Amino acid sequence: MSGPTADPAWSFDGRASHPGFGGHRCDTLSVSLSGRRHALELHDLLFGLDSGSARAHGSVREAARPWPDSLTGTAVVRWLQDAGAWSGEVQANRLTVSHLGALVTPAEGWGGVLDGKLSIGGSPARPELELDASADDFGWRDYRAQRVETRASYHDGTLDVTRALVTMQDVVSTVSGHMPLRLALGREPAVPDAAMDWNVDVPRGDLRLLPALVPLIQSARGRFDLAATLRGTTRHPRIDGRAHIREGVARPAGREEVLENVYADLRFDESRVLLDTLSAQQGRTGRVWSRGAVELNGFALKNYRFDLKMRDFASSQEGLYAMLFDGDFTVVDGPRVQGVRLPMVTGDVQLRKGVVEFDFANQSEVQRRAATTEPLYWLYKIHLGAISNLRWRPPDGDMEFDADLDLEQTPDSLLIYGEMHLVKGHYFFLSNRFNVSQADLTFDNQKGVDPTLDIYADTRIKPSRSELSKGGNWGSAPPPVETIYAHLNGRSSAPNILLSSSSVWDQKEILGELTYGRFTAGDNVLTSAADPLQNYLTRQISNQLSRDLSKYFNDAVNEWEVSRDQGELFNGGGAVIMSIGGDFNSKTSWRYSQHLPGLDRPITASFGATTSLFDRDVELDYRINRFIYATTELTQRRLGTLLPGQNNTDFNVNLKARWEY
Repeated sequence: MSGPTADPAWSFDGRASHPGFGGHRCDTLSVSLSGRRHALELHDLLFGLDSGSARAHGSVREAARPWPDSLTGTAVVRWLQDAGAWSGEVQANRLTVSHLGALVTPAEGWGGVLDGKLSIGGSPARPELELDASADDFGWRDYRAQRVETRASYHDGTLDVTRALVTMQDVVSTVSGHMPLRLALGREPAVPDAAMDWNVDVPRGDLRLLPALVPLIQSARGRFDLAATLRGTTRHPRIDGRAHIREGVARPAGREEVLENVYADLRFDESRVLLDTLSAQQGRTGRVWSRGAVELNGFALKNYRFDLKMRDFASSQEGLYAMLFDGDFTVVDGPRVQGVRLPMVTGDVQLRKGVVEFDFANQSEVQRRAATTEPLYWLYKIHLGAISNLRWRPPDGDMEFDADLDLEQTPDSLLIYGEMHLVKGHYFFLSNRFNVSQADLTFDNQKGVDPTLDIYADTRIKPSRSELSKGGNWGSAPPPVETIYAHLNGRSSAPNILLSSSSVWDQKEILGELTYGRFTAGDNVLTSAADPLQNYLTRQISNQLSRDLSKYFNDAVNEWEVSRDQGELFNGGGAVIMSIGGDFNSKTSWRYSQHLPGLDRPITASFGATTSLFDRDVELDYRINRFIYATTELTQRRLGTLLPGQNNTDFNVNLKARWEY
């Protein structure tokens, strides 16, 4: 301090390394100040952070009082805010913006590197400002621009942005305009209700911004054009604009579907956003069209409605379903769930092709799905119709259905009402392939996703003991084929199962033949069961191949079996026989068997005569109804097995009837 006591002068110089206040730190800070009555001068202020810095100098003159009444921050601001004049300059050089969130909460999430100059004039009560600044990699969170350049000024209560350029992927967007604004040292900024005028032009914007504006979109990319004007007053704005989306790609939140080639035209004002047209593509054939409107209330969402049309659209959820469908929907704002308003989708779906992998016959899986806590993104109430091609493929079966279902996703549960009826199918039970002739599933939501069943199925096996078959001892003849019928009804979680056979076996005998009966040798057993493990392994291989072939050939071939003339594949005798089968439609099935030469083994004497050995065999089975069906068979016998004068080709036709009691 120096000078007379009536008019002293003072100066201060300070430097600090890694200074901090309130938990916030910078790399370096230095300040050089001086003052006298009614005046304060900042000779130099240096703020260093990372590799950047901010530097300032200036002065405040003609303060109303000679000295502040205290040296606290608020007291010094009170002393300066009514001063007659001030001037100065603040310059930033590669200053990191990402740290500002620690000092100013609204700056949280913003980032970039800032260069620029702010010139200060006028007075603290009526400042005049000139800004010329630029920032690299500037933006909020993951939404960044390569470069932002701004030139703006503030005079006489008006903020005038003469130029703001935003460069993203070498595309430059512009913003310009003016608006009323009140700034003064020591006072909160205020926006008076006065005229304003803004223009925004985005020639090729980046759609990556869309998820930040529309939470129902999980990810997006592509281009959009936007031209908008904002006029009126700050309290009564009038906005008018248009936007166009071109070559967009979007994925809805919580979904696996991806929309490509998104084209859309929008118009908007202060009260609504109109979607005039939207078209998109999914895969090679999927198409989507939409139109609708969003109603606004003071730029806040009021309500919305969109009409949505889908054709050849594919939808899937891993482990649950995959389907191709046509649909017409309406999307509106629905109820609030955990504080978030979810969209409500209503409409009709006509299924073209679908596969349901969810095994609702497995109650542990049903309970596990019911206990999931995955967040909801959509609510819906949809009617689903399918004439055919709705396949249910649990691990042990493959069945095709028609369907008439009402599906509703509420905030706390999934509701299903309606019926499914079998078109064709098969199911593996106890390692036996059952052809399903009738299956009716009724969903009544009495116990969640637990439909009532009414299912009829049958399989063919060779009895292990001669007394089980009508006709007595088989002798040297091949064993007759026994048909096992199964009837399931009740809830899928606890079905009632009734088994019967063409030879009127009792339940114990049927279960024995389906399970351990094939592993034990009986009298005159013509199928080798000396090694139960090999017997079981052969059946499992055939079952697995049948499932894989069914999927590979789209159910044109759904049965596969490899065996021998005598016994199992691994330890049997005779030639190797390969058989494949499938369904022409819900009533007609086929089966083809072929002898594979070069893999023959000797046939044991217990097999008897060899007159039944065939080279190839073709069978057709036509179901007239559930009780009567006809079979035809064309067999070509193997060379070397014919008796003198015996024809090498046989043709058989059978008409069979079932009686249930």
